[in-house]
Amino acid sequence: MVSVLGSEEIGWGGSGPLAVIAFSFVACKQWVDQGWELEDNPVATAFEIFWMFFEPMLFSVTGAQIVIADLQPQLVLVVAGIVITCVVLPWMAKATVQAALAPVALDEVRKMTGSEEHMEQLVKYAEIVINVCIIQTKAACTRRLETFPQAIDS
Repeated sequence: MVSVLGSEEIGWGGSGPLAVIAFSFVACKQWVDQGWELEDNPVATAFEIFWMFFEPMLFSVTGAQIVIADLQPQLVLVVAGIVITCVVLPWMAKATVQAALAPVALDEVRKMTGSEEHMEQLVKYAEIVINVCIIQTKAACTRRLETFPQAIDS
């Protein structure tokens, strides 16, 4: 919380979520160095359960920024192409990181100054980045939810 909220206060908007990701990597590495198995680590298990509940909330709030009626047909085609050709990528944590960091682009653009025409174009670009990241993450979540019952059975 300190990383995320503190980075906003000092003007480093995107560094907070990035710090959280870096800290989790360092913690995981230290646990392995201490002899913990990744699958048997009680802290990792607790966070896994925690994340199962809060991941949908994170993506729901982030996805609320998409207005379906405002999407351009070209964007829909590009996103459809990405989703179709990148079936394997949603399994990676990359989609989660993208969805968490994508709104930072829009925040940074909104902080900028310039001609109104130029700013409108930059906002459109940032919104495209957010839309692509969120749609890709939605595909990842959908795929995970489809395989969840199989994971429980095995």
